[in-house]
Amino acid sequence: MSDLNFRAVIIIPCRKHARPLALELPKILASGLGVIIVDDGNTVEESQILNSLLAPNVMVLRHTGAPGKGAAMQFGFEYAYSQGFTHVIQIDADGQQDAQAIPEILVLAMRHQNQLICAVPNYNKVPLGRFMARYITHFWVAVELGRCQIIDSMCGLRCYPLAQTLQVMHQHHVGRRMAFDTEIMVRLYWAGMDFCFLPVKVCYPEGGVSNFAPFKDNVMISLMHTKLCLEKICHFRAIHRRNYH
Repeated sequence: MSDLNFRAVIIIPCRKHARPLALELPKILASGLGVIIVDDGNTVEESQILNSLLAPNVMVLRHTGAPGKGAAMQFGFEYAYSQGFTHVIQIDADGQQDAQAIPEILVLAMRHQNQLICAVPNYNKVPLGRFMARYITHFWVAVELGRCQIIDSMCGLRCYPLAQTLQVMHQHHVGRRMAFDTEIMVRLYWAGMDFCFLPVKVCYPEGGVSNFAPFKDNVMISLMHTKLCLEKICHFRAIHRRNYH
């Protein structure tokens, strides 16, 4: 399947995960797509590791603003759009998500070019802080989206239609940290985008370094849901039409 108007690139936000990314990168490159790594305020040592990964199909962007996954992704989105890409596949740098699923995501993205393609994680086990965040988020997303059945809103492996995603991000102050994945999904649905889900193996490695701060990020996720629920109340008619028509 080929489409001359379809151009996809992989964006990997990276903070404190240069070493696992170096191990995972060959699997990611096996998809045949180019890769943009966003260096999100790493140490000098970590940045040097990322620089060693440079190749004709791998580039590193320095994100010099306040670090955070959402901020790094928007930085990468803006660059990818300026280079003529139409879609971005996002995957985390820590090796938790199965990179071998990227070709399947790519096929779905080409088939459903105006939809958000979302991985649905099949876990081995989930750290307690992450489990609590997912439980809270699953409840609130159901409230925010009404009839839409979201299987998972926090997995960091997905494919975005770039123009529509940037339009939403320019219209709203989307979360700059871990709340990003969920908030952008809710706002894209409110803006009229449909979703396509794909089960993907996810593994939390023993001794892995996480950028998820259980207390701080759970508080910020709760504040994000409060904001979204208030917006839903204030703009009920428009969102109601999206849910029921």
